[in-house]
Amino acid sequence: MKKKLFLPLLLALLLGVGICCAAEALPPYAYSGEDAIEGAVANYTADELGKQFLTEEGSVTIPTPVILKTEAPDDSHATVYGNFWVFNYVRSDDILRMISGGEFPGIIQLEKQDGAWRVTGAEYAGDGENYGKDITRFCNGDKALEERYFEAGDGSSDLHLEVRRRFISDYVKANGLNVAAWQDPFWPPTPLAESVQEPIRGGIENGSYVVKVPVTGVPGRWEAFAPEGENAAVRLASAEVADGCFTARFDPIADGASTVWLKHYTGIACDQAHSFDLLVENGQVKENAAGSYTASPLDEELDPWLKGQWLEDETQFTRMEITRDPYQGWNVEIVSPMTHGAYVFRATACYDCDQNCLVYQDGTFWSLSAETGEADQVLTSGTEGYFALLENEAAQSLKLKWVSGQEIAPETIFVHE
Repeated sequence: MKKKLFLPLLLALLLGVGICCAAEALPPYAYSGEDAIEGAVANYTADELGKQFLTEEGSVTIPTPVILKTEAPDDSHATVYGNFWVFNYVRSDDILRMISGGEFPGIIQLEKQDGAWRVTGAEYAGDGENYGKDITRFCNGDKALEERYFEAGDGSSDLHLEVRRRFISDYVKANGLNVAAWQDPFWPPTPLAESVQEPIRGGIENGSYVVKVPVTGVPGRWEAFAPEGENAAVRLASAEVADGCFTARFDPIADGASTVWLKHYTGIACDQAHSFDLLVENGQVKENAAGSYTASPLDEELDPWLKGQWLEDETQFTRMEITRDPYQGWNVEIVSPMTHGAYVFRATACYDCDQNCLVYQDGTFWSLSAETGEADQVLTSGTEGYFALLENEAAQSLKLKWVSGQEIAPETIFVHE
């Protein structure tokens, strides 16, 4: 039987990253939902697949069966198609920390015996090139199902996260545990309760305007800014990270109006920006709430710009592949055609709310011989530029324009419809 190691775990093992030991033994897993077929699949995969990975004393296996299709030709037989993920967790305070796990795309056969559904057979996709071949065979020509299989293989997809959150939440509730989140190696904790993004607000403290922002989520740095010059109404008195918050204090210095900013940076890009319009009258500062604003890009608003089939523009490029990066960005690979001395462009694109564009960082350019197909690395660092998004309303398309001062990367346009 083949199994795919969950990538963060594999990296942790290779790099020798320590995994925290469990503070107390966790109860064994048992499905607590109402879907009898899903329950049989969940209990079976937890028992049979979880033990194929690293476990610890007191750990628990919680399945994440992403069920894509169920066929039930009669009342006593069923076939379930899906990606049957399993994860092993230990507990640390109010967090379930994942220590191992993996995915098993496949087909599971069930029969109803003595009034209960039981698994009678299971087949999973192999490794390497057999992974895709087996999934194609499972789908037997159903292209829509095949696409969903590959989507279910993405551990960061909404489809996967929805199922994982539900199964962990059900386990926590059924066992009365004080658990608020789960955490994968190298990632911040993921809360069980889906958070609603609230505007960041400030308040008056001892005559100053103070804004506090919890330091959570994507790592990076916070900075605060206030206008300078003879027309400035406030000044930045202090800005520091302490007690889990970034706190910025603005003191009044003259009657008038000023706009102050708080910004969060991941690498070279700003992924959050919050401005506050302040008014000072008679030496007292207050916020003009109607003028304040928050720019914090949401995935559902940005992803459509970077998903789907990218089309050729004047036959310049033939392929563009994009995968989500954990640091508010996308890993991008663009391959130009062999017909005119192709090259491969790899980069990470981060949304920049300062410039309302996507910024390139940590990319690599490769030249690719049109005659031999051999690649030569020509530049690995130091290139700066940005992706500008341009909307063509008439054609209902988006253009992605690369702007750079480097000779190797002239302006390049991609069209997305």
